Amino acid sequence: MDGGTPCDLRPGVNRQTTVFYICGPESANDILSVSETSSCEYEVVVLSPEMCTNPLYNVERKHVHEIQCIAFTDSPTKPVALKHQLEEQAPDNTHARKNYIPFEQDDEPKKDDMRRVTVNKISTLVDQSLLKDFLSGSYCLRGGTGWWRFEFCYGKHVVQYHDDAKLGRTTITVGKWDASKHKIWTQQKTSKPRIYVKNEEGDNKVSMVQHFYGDGDMCEETKTLRQVVVRMKCKKSVNNPHSVSIYLLEPSKCSYILGIESA
Repeated sequence: MDGGTPCDLRPGVNRQTTVFYICGPESANDILSVSETSSCEYEVVVLSPEMCTNPLYNVERKHVHEIQCIAFTDSPTKPVALKHQLEEQAPDNTHARKNYIPFEQDDEPKKDDMRRVTVNKISTLVDQSLLKDFLSGSYCLRGGTGWWRFEFCYGKHVVQYHDDAKLGRTTITVGKWDASKHKIWTQQKTSKPRIYVKNEEGDNKVSMVQHFYGDGDMCEETKTLRQVVVRMKCKKSVNNPHSVSIYLLEPSKCSYILGIESA
C-alpha cells in the first residue's frame, strides 16, 4: 500500500505499508503487530483464519501424544523422594515458600481427578498471582517489534521506548492514568467505556472495557498532549487459554489505541 501522507524525514516520498497475512486458526482477523522497518515504511502482520483454508499457508501442527500416569494401588501420586525434597527446600526459599502447598495424605487426588488437579489447580494459582500483580501495576505488559516498543502498566501509564546500546533508553509517555479525567472521558457521547455482547442465555455480558489515559508528552505536530484509549477485550482461546495479545495503533497523529486480548 502506497500513497500515504508525505514523509517529513524523506522529502518527496509518501508513506507506504506492506501487509503480511498469516494463518491464525483461532484469530478473528486480528492485527498481530505494526512496525516501522525504516523511515516512513511500515509492516503490518495480520492473523486470519481464512488463510488456513489454503494448504500453502496452513500451519503444520505436530500431533502430541499425551502420557497419562496412573499410580498402582496404595502407591503415592507423587514420588516420596520428590515430596521430601520440596518440603526441605520450601523453608529456605522465599519463592518456593510462596507457591508451595503442603502435601497432606487427605489432599491426595483420586485417580479420576488426578489430571484435573495437577493441571488446573496450579494454573489457577499462577493466573491469580499474575492478575493481582497486573492490577496493582507492578506487573507490566510489553510489546512491539519495530524501532519503538511499548509498555503498559495498569493504572499507571502507557509509554513507548527505544533502547540504544550507546545512548540508553529513549522514552515517550503516551498517556498517564487519572481517574477524574477518565470519568470526564466516559461522559462524552463518542466514548464507550464498556462494550456488551449477548451470551447463550440472551443476557448482556461485558466483552470489552475501555480506559482513557491522557496527559502524555507534548506532540510537536498537533501541539497537544498525547493520549491513548486502552481496550481490554475478553477473547477465549481453547489451545492457549492463558495467552495475552497486545498491540498499539495510532489512528490519528499522537492519538493511540492500545489493545489487550485475553481470556
